[in-house]
Amino acid sequence: MNIEELIDPELKPILAAMPDFGDMTADPPASRKMLAELLAAAQGGATNESVTAEDRQIDRADGSAPIPIRVYAPAERSGDIGALLWFHCGGFVLGSLDQDDAICERIVE
Repeated sequence: MNIEELIDPELKPILAAMPDFGDMTADPPASRKMLAELLAAAQGGATNESVTAEDRQIDRADGSAPIPIRVYAPAERSGDIGALLWFHCGGFVLGSLDQDDAICERIVE
């Protein structure tokens, strides 16, 4: 079966408009740079004033490099609020901590 057959017909025009990313595994540093540039262009530097984002680190038990995390919260809140743990799934190769800012901010709103 061809992968094209699995794509919803309504989504095919969107897929056709996407740039050709080629083999992103061939040069991971170049692919990371390209994805970061696409993300910056798509977000346009907009920020959500109703949500705060604080960068933190979680230390590892084995002493290796800490894990960077970002904590999003409503800018104005009182009392306890719920939490959601969001994992960026980039296979430890592509993407960044910044790539999911917009969706995490929408969830907080």
